[in-house]
Amino acid sequence: MDNKNKETISNYRWIVELFIVFGTAMMSALWLAPSPLLPTIIKDLSINLAQAGMIISIMPLCVALFSTLASFLIEKFGAKIAFAIALLLIGTGGALAILVTAYSNFLLTRLILGIGYAMMTAIPGVLIMTWFPDNEKPFINTINSCLTYVGMTLAFSLTLPLTYRFGSWQKALATYGFAAITLALLWLAFGREKVIETSERPNIEEKKHESALRSAIKKREVWYLAIALFGGMWEFQFFTTFLPTFYQQYRQLNAVAASSITSLITISGIIGGLVCGLLMSIIGKRKIFTWPLHTAILFGLLGSISFKPGIMLYISVILVGFGAAGWTPALLTIPMELNGMTPSMLGGAYAFIFGLGNAAAFLSPVVGGWLASRIGLNTTLFIFAFSQILPIVFTFLLPETGPRGIKK
Repeated sequence: MDNKNKETISNYRWIVELFIVFGTAMMSALWLAPSPLLPTIIKDLSINLAQAGMIISIMPLCVALFSTLASFLIEKFGAKIAFAIALLLIGTGGALAILVTAYSNFLLTRLILGIGYAMMTAIPGVLIMTWFPDNEKPFINTINSCLTYVGMTLAFSLTLPLTYRFGSWQKALATYGFAAITLALLWLAFGREKVIETSERPNIEEKKHESALRSAIKKREVWYLAIALFGGMWEFQFFTTFLPTFYQQYRQLNAVAASSITSLITISGIIGGLVCGLLMSIIGKRKIFTWPLHTAILFGLLGSISFKPGIMLYISVILVGFGAAGWTPALLTIPMELNGMTPSMLGGAYAFIFGLGNAAAFLSPVVGGWLASRIGLNTTLFIFAFSQILPIVFTFLLPETGPRGIKK
């Protein structure tokens, strides 16, 4: 028994987490690396703003379309191979940027990258559930929930210096890609697959003819989380896209001031993810970090378009970022703790939850932009804010899954 427990809780788990940290950060960096280069890319490829926007927004579209691929690969080949394939796709898509000469082949490289990006929404969680004990999962999810912001920092701080160093934005983007390929090869060499023995989960009956995805979406809690994320991403993506424009048009702020106020969302997000995640680990409850934070976000959204520049506006914007990132550790942890959940089923649950959420992230700026051109940006932002009612309601319906709550 001692040997079994020793094998179950292995120090190798920290090597796994190290790969997840670098892989997730590199994925986010490659997603947003073209952002500071867009004026140059638009000029070099002779494209318009809408086409330039697709270079970035293709990522959530790929997650919506291809996230279930991760669940299939985990079932067929295991988490180790699935993780390697995701990293190789991300790296290949990034590295192929060195050959880009036209918008069409650049979009193709972004599609390859996007498929790998879609898979990475599910695979790290499966590795965490497999390798880490229950008491460490909330803490690890807290760290990982901030990695997107780390990738964003890399994208906005290193991309321009790399471009100046190499004299080419294509080579700058390819640098991230080659780094991801190197990480994939290291994972193939040193990564391990950990098999969960059936005896460790005696209450689970394996269904050979039922896919992990299908088993996952039979759980109502998975649907609650998916609908909650859909509603949250619907307003969040639209607000973060158009708030700077709103502040310039309706509050007569200049571009720098409007961007600075909106950037409070990112700054408060890093703080919110860390603070709420650590508190969640200490308190041992999850639900308190869901619907109360979503309620705070709703007030923040309404305040961010109602108040004039001043302390109340800043507090409102901070509430949006703090709440959006603050509930992410709970979002990542709750599916792991559902009764009957297995690592492969978790891959299906994550694929469904994040697939639906990213569908909203892709569609909301398009739908909202169309609506704003007809009824005005101010009214559209007000309407979109109320999609936040979905996560408030559906996370309220969730059972408490933490060790100090009552499991249902």
